[in-house]
Amino acid sequence: MSVMGVWAVAAIDDAQLSALSAALADLLDEYRSTEAFARYVELMAWWEHGGDAEDFFEPVPGRSWLRPTAAAERFATLIDVANPGSQTYGDSAERFVELMPHGGEGTFAATARKASPAAALHYGLGAARSALLPGRFGEFALKHAEVAAALAGVEQALALTGQGRSQVLERSRRWLAEYGDAPEADAEELLDGPLRVLRLAAATGQGAVGVVAWY
Repeated sequence: MSVMGVWAVAAIDDAQLSALSAALADLLDEYRSTEAFARYVELMAWWEHGGDAEDFFEPVPGRSWLRPTAAAERFATLIDVANPGSQTYGDSAERFVELMPHGGEGTFAATARKASPAAALHYGLGAARSALLPGRFGEFALKHAEVAAALAGVEQALALTGQGRSQVLERSRRWLAEYGDAPEADAEELLDGPLRVLRLAAATGQGAVGVVAWY
């Protein structure tokens, strides 16, 4: 049975966002008392203190493809336990999706077979750069003032050029192709799409929401 990882980011009016913010805050309050949250804290310490520099993929003798290492599996677990919305996907995440606009410049959505697009981007960026992004590994609800405050960090993390951009794209593509089964996925849009939406939200007085899910 195949699964599809989904990551969506959308600009949304503050008035509509208040319900999402409250729902996410309630999820986080409940989540802090769970074993999954304790695992998140443990894995974040690993990721932030050199885990992102470990070998996530290794060659397979006699094969042309790479296989994930224990570090890659550890990072995939971190992504899973970081986001209470994706952990409890159902009513809460459905509320998020229902309120998000669909289509247009104010919306970004990425899908990948057997892989999380948010994981691919954050692995590509590494711990220091990805820490500049809002929320937890792609999941957030920001009012306009919070978007404006976060934008400088987002620009620093995502508005990359030259060798820095190439390195991030190479790592992101490796995650999509070798951890998942999505070699055709658009890694460049993982950098450009969320940045476009957050710039638009900041310029138009809107907030923004990010949702991570599996189907």
